Amino acid sequence: MKTTLVMLLAAAALCAHGSELTLAKAGEKEARCVIVAPPTKDPRLKASLADLARCLGQVTGQKIETVQTPEEAKGRIPICIGETARKLFGPCTAKAPFGQGMRIVSGPKGIGLYGETELADSYAVYTFLDDIGCRWYFPSELGEELPRKPTLVYPVQDRALSPYTYARIPNGYGFDDDCLRRNRAGGPKVPTQHCLEAYVKGDIKDHPEWVAQYADGKPMHGRLKWSNRALANRIGEVISERQTKNPQPFWCLSPNDGARFDESPEDKALDAGDFDPTFQTTSITDRILVFYNRIVERALKDHPDLNFCALAYVQYTRPPIREKPHERLVIQIAPITYSRAHPMAMDTVPDNDALRHIVEGWGAKSDAVSYYLYGYFLASPETTFPCWRKWAGDIKTIYEKGSCRYWQPETAGNNEFFAPASWMAMRMAWDPHQDPWKLLKEACDGLYGAASGTMWKFFDAVDRIWVETPEYSGAAWGHLRRFTPERTEPLWKLLEQAEREVAGDPKKLERVRLAKASWKLTLDFVRLRRELAEGSWKGLAARSENWIDFVGTHATKYKDAKCFASCWWNKKSYSFAADYYSWFYRRTHESADALSTNSTLLISAPLRQFAYQALTNGVDASVRPATVAETKLWPKTDVAVETWSSLGLHNHMGSMRYRTEVEIPSIPAGKPLRIWVASTDGGLAAWCNGKRLKGWSEKAPGDHTPDKPGDFPGWFGRPVLFDATGVLRPGKNVLDFYATRGQGPNEIGTGGIMGPVTIFAEK
Repeated sequence: MKTTLVMLLAAAALCAHGSELTLAKAGEKEARCVIVAPPTKDPRLKASLADLARCLGQVTGQKIETVQTPEEAKGRIPICIGETARKLFGPCTAKAPFGQGMRIVSGPKGIGLYGETELADSYAVYTFLDDIGCRWYFPSELGEELPRKPTLVYPVQDRALSPYTYARIPNGYGFDDDCLRRNRAGGPKVPTQHCLEAYVKGDIKDHPEWVAQYADGKPMHGRLKWSNRALANRIGEVISERQTKNPQPFWCLSPNDGARFDESPEDKALDAGDFDPTFQTTSITDRILVFYNRIVERALKDHPDLNFCALAYVQYTRPPIREKPHERLVIQIAPITYSRAHPMAMDTVPDNDALRHIVEGWGAKSDAVSYYLYGYFLASPETTFPCWRKWAGDIKTIYEKGSCRYWQPETAGNNEFFAPASWMAMRMAWDPHQDPWKLLKEACDGLYGAASGTMWKFFDAVDRIWVETPEYSGAAWGHLRRFTPERTEPLWKLLEQAEREVAGDPKKLERVRLAKASWKLTLDFVRLRRELAEGSWKGLAARSENWIDFVGTHATKYKDAKCFASCWWNKKSYSFAADYYSWFYRRTHESADALSTNSTLLISAPLRQFAYQALTNGVDASVRPATVAETKLWPKTDVAVETWSSLGLHNHMGSMRYRTEVEIPSIPAGKPLRIWVASTDGGLAAWCNGKRLKGWSEKAPGDHTPDKPGDFPGWFGRPVLFDATGVLRPGKNVLDFYATRGQGPNEIGTGGIMGPVTIFAEK
C-alpha cells in the first residue's frame, strides 16, 4: 500500500507545471483528476460531492470519477475531500466559530479540500468551484453559470480560510437549499420568532403579578411585566430545562409581535429616556435588556455555553443608553420602520440619522450583531427594485460600524431583478472587504454576457428612480411620483436592445426576458394606478385581474428560480405579490370599475387636489370642518400621488384636515347620493356644506349598502363611502375631511386619504 501511495504522489507531481496543476487537458480522453472521498451520511456534504463531480465534468467536458481511497486514483491527481484530505495533508490550519474554518491545499500530493467539520468540508468544495469560475446567482439551472475550460489548471497553494460572518442564512423565499449550499451559506441560524411569552404560558395563570399592565392598572393580557425578577428567573429555568432535554444552538427571547407594552411605573422606571422618532414615543430598549440579561444569567448557571438571541424591533430597535447586552446574547436588528429604498447615508431621508445611530450604537455595545435587512420593497414585492445603492452602501456600513457577524436578510423571491444585489450580499457576508460595486458588475457580466452593459444601464436607471425620488412611503402609494412616463418609457428600449445582444444564448436571453417581464409588471401596475387617479375606470377590474394573472403565470413558471414573489402557500397564483395587491389595491380598482357602470357620476373627473393642514392631535371632541379663513393659506396636495411621507410628514402621528370645493351641474331627484373615497390609512370623518356625514367601508365592490354607518369609517386600502343624500346641492359644494393615521408601527409612511374622491348617485 505504501508503494502504491508513493507511485500515486509521483504521478501527481508529474502533472504539476511550476505553480499550477493541470486537472484536465483539451483533447485527452479522460480527466487527469479524480475525486477521492469516503462515503458520508451528511446530506449537505453528499450533495456537495455530487456537485463537485457534475460541475468539473461540465467545465472540462470530461467525466470525473469519484473513488473512496487514494489508492484508487491510479496515477491521476487526487482531489481529496474531508477526512481523506486530513490524513494526507495534516490538520486543518484554520479555526473559526462554530467549526467553520477550512483549508485548501494543492501541490505535488494533489488537492485537499477540508475543514474543521463536514460543514466546512462543504465550504471548501464550493470555494474550489468558485476558484475555477462556477457561479450560482439564483436557484435552479437558470441561475447557474459554469465556465467552459477543456484545459483546466489550478494554482499550487495552501490557504487557511474562514467566513467573516458566523452565519449566512437568508430568510424568506429567494433561495432554495441547493443555492444556499452552493453560495456557502451556513452557520447557526439566529431564530427570529416571537416566543418570549410562550415560555411561561402554563405558569401565568398562577402569577397575575407577571402580567403587564395598562396605565390604569388593568392587566394587559399577552404581555409580560419585564421588571419582575421572579418572572425572568422562571423563564431562565424553563430554557435550562428545555436545553437539557433538547439542546439548541440558540434560544430566542423576542416578545410577541405588536407595539404596545407594559405601562406600569415599575416597567417604565427601567427606561433610560431615549426617544424613538419612528414611533414618536420613548424607546424601551434598556427596559427589555434588563429582562433579557436576567434570563440569560439564570440559564447560564446550568448551561455555561448556551447562546441567546433577540430582535431589536419596533420600540426596542434603538440601541441602549444604559444597559449592555450579555455577551451570550445576539441582538438581531430588524429595521422595519426605516426606508428600504434609500441608502442610510442619505441625510435627506426621514430617520436615516436614527438608522445610522441604531447600527453604530448596537455595534459599539456588542461584538456580534445579526442583521435582518429586507431584500424587497415593502408590500410591493413585484415592483422592479434593484436595491443596488441601498445594499451596496448599507452593507458596507453594517460591517464597518455595526459589528455584523450574522447575515440573515429577508428575501421575497424576486430574482428576476434582485439576483445581482442578493448575490453581492452573500459574497460580502463571506468577505466584507470586497468592493460591492465590483461584485454587482461581476454579477451582471455573468448573468447577461454580451448584454451586460445594457442591463447595467437599465438596472442603474431603475435604481436611480428609487433613490433620487423624494418619496419615502412604502408599498405602492408613492409609485405615481416615482415612476413617471418621462423616466420609465425610455428604459423599455434598453431591454429590447439587450434581447438582441444575447439572441444567440438561450439562457442569457431568458434572464433578460425575466427582467423584461418584471418591468412590464411594474409599468402595468403604475398604469392601473394612473387610470384610477385620472378616472379611466371602465374595464379597470378586468385589467386588474389580468395583472394578477400575469403575476401568477410567471410565478408558477419560474417558481424553481424563485421569481415574481413566488411562494408555495398561495394556491391560486403562487405569488404573495398577488396577495399584497388584493389586500391594498384590488378592492379599490374593482369598486371604481363598478362605479363607472352601475352608478351616475355627478362630476366629470375625480377630485384629487385638496387644501390640507396637519394637526398634532388625534381624534377628539374638537373634530370639526375648517373655516374659510383657516383654509386660505393651506398648501395643496394631490391625494392620488402624494403621501404624508412626501409632504414631509413621514413620522406624523396626528391627524389631517382636507378641504376642496366642487361644482355639481345637477342632482338627480330621489336617488341616494354618495361620496366615494378610493382608500384610506386610518379613520376618516366627512362634512358636506358644513354638515357631518355618516360613512362606512365598502363591503364588496359595487355594494354601497350602509353597514352600521359611523363617524370615523376606515379600513386600510379599502374604499370608504359617505351618505350625502339631502346635503349635496347643484352648484358649488364644500367638502371637508378629518383624517388620521392607522395604529401600529409606521412601516408604510402613509396616512389619511390615499386616492381620488368622487360623488355619485345610485341608479
